[in-house]
Amino acid sequence: MSESHSFRAAFILLQIDFEVGPDGSPIRHAAPRGAFLSVEGALDQACRLATEEAQRREEDPAGPVDVVDTEWGYDVLQDGLMVARLWVYDVAADQPLPAEW
Repeated sequence: MSESHSFRAAFILLQIDFEVGPDGSPIRHAAPRGAFLSVEGALDQACRLATEEAQRREEDPAGPVDVVDTEWGYDVLQDGLMVARLWVYDVAADQPLPAEW
């Protein structure tokens, strides 16, 4: 959830999910998960979302799930493979978020 709607965000939280397509090729899905004034707020939300994602994936018998704290967010690993990344993107005041997100 965003901290406010009346500011220019300094940090954007992105969730990037990785999966294998029907033909075996890798597929990436990315979606913004919030805009924040502080890196602490963005990282707190990233931690919460990574924990929720790990709990959801623990119900899948594909293998053990781990959450790894990284410099700019959290990775969710299942059976040793990265399945999701919660990444804090540092946005310059005059730099828009890339269109592909």
